[in-house]
Amino acid sequence: MFLLSCCVILTLTAGAKLYSATDHVGILEVTDPLLGVSNRALLWTVGVLELGIAVFLLAGKNDIIKCACVGWLALNFALYRLGMFWLHPGKLCPCLGTLTHKLHLKPETANWILWLIVIYMLSGSVFFLVREWQHRRFRKILSPVK
Repeated sequence: MFLLSCCVILTLTAGAKLYSATDHVGILEVTDPLLGVSNRALLWTVGVLELGIAVFLLAGKNDIIKCACVGWLALNFALYRLGMFWLHPGKLCPCLGTLTHKLHLKPETANWILWLIVIYMLSGSVFFLVREWQHRRFRKILSPVK
């Protein structure tokens, strides 16, 4: 259920990013202060990456690799958001692009929602990866020595 929920989340956020990247507003041409690329290029890149991981969550076979991918992506999102907080460029992360404006969603509200999503994905993936590691370790201890 966790991986399916992450698939839905990533599909929605990817859609928001890719939709916003096609808009014609000035903020999309502004250079991201942390990564040094235009916000438009960043939205395209991350949107495609999120969509790719969402497809892998549906089509992939190995739940450990799926959880690792979700954890890796969530960790990158958290590091990016912490970097932006540290730089404090004056504006919140345009992580969903211009869609928040069209939905009449305050940037602060969108920011908190996205932080909750990052925390959910990161903590869930860590939980399931640690649980799998413990199960494997326990099975190894209980298996008879040949």
